[in-house]
Amino acid sequence: FYNYSKSIGEQMMIKARESGLDVSIINPTGGFGPFDFQPSLTGKLIINIHNGKLPFIVKGGYDWVASRDISNVVLSIIKLNISNEKFILSGHWAEFKTLANLVCDLSGQRYKGIALPIWLSKIGLPFVFAFSKIGNTLPLYTSSSLRLI
Repeated sequence: FYNYSKSIGEQMMIKARESGLDVSIINPTGGFGPFDFQPSLTGKLIINIHNGKLPFIVKGGYDWVASRDISNVVLSIIKLNISNEKFILSGHWAEFKTLANLVCDLSGQRYKGIALPIWLSKIGLPFVFAFSKIGNTLPLYTSSSLRLI
């Protein structure tokens, strides 16, 4: 739903721009940062790693960008009065195992989980969905997110 809603929002902004509204579109990669109260799926991933509740992660990685960096870019766009542009905000690509080790380092530990290959993670999708239904939560990964990795 997240990617779909982002796409719909962007299409709405493009239509608004065609109607004469000054619009800049910002597409950050995997954003994360403080004040993630819900938490987002990335926030949930980080919390689960920190609490030792994620014995498996996917082998692969993603491009992560700090929410404060996203905010600074938005402020710069406003201050510089930039309009009718599109920005892709990239941060730093890191493997999930590296991310897990960084999170665990905060509490003086090493990540003890196993990085599973994507093909094996795909086999685990029915279990991920079953656990999310039982726990009434969103799944930590989907076939769509595995394609992105």
